[in-house]
Amino acid sequence: VSDRLRPIMKVIRLVDENRKDIPATGAEVRAKTGTLNFVTTLSGYLRTAGGRDLAFAIFGADLEARQEGKRRGDETPAGSAIYNNRVKGLQQRLLQRWAVLGDLT
Repeated sequence: VSDRLRPIMKVIRLVDENRKDIPATGAEVRAKTGTLNFVTTLSGYLRTAGGRDLAFAIFGADLEARQEGKRRGDETPAGSAIYNNRVKGLQQRLLQRWAVLGDLT
């Protein structure tokens, strides 16, 4: 894992459904985020409590809804924030699972 890249990436907190920190995992996530209407991405590194480094890339998109918003010329199409928040919740669940299972394999 790149020791030069990791320090400049954003720290991603592992949080529960109420957005409260979950420090018990002992994992550290550093990543680059990306958000557009109906598109949310997260890619980076997860270091498990045991020190194992995992690389990941998560892409979520509703391409039909994105095209419809672009067709209408809508800067913030209805439903895009809700969609992106749901994908970010999925990203959290994946990261939390990998943080726990990453040391088991």
